[in-house]
Amino acid sequence: MLVSLTKKSAKIGISGGSLEGSKQTVTLKKGVALTLMNTADGTRYVLRLVSVS
Repeated sequence: MLVSLTKKSAKIGISGGSLEGSKQTVTLKKGVALTLMNTADGTRYVLRLVSVS
């Protein structure tokens, strides 16, 4: 879920799940890939913030 948005980043949280280290959110920076992994089955998801308008 989207928590906050700026011109250069988006702060996101995981609905119905959690992030490593008890974090509630993670920041996705424009142009930088962020890889999330489902620890139950090993599936990886690569997110990249391309544009904010």
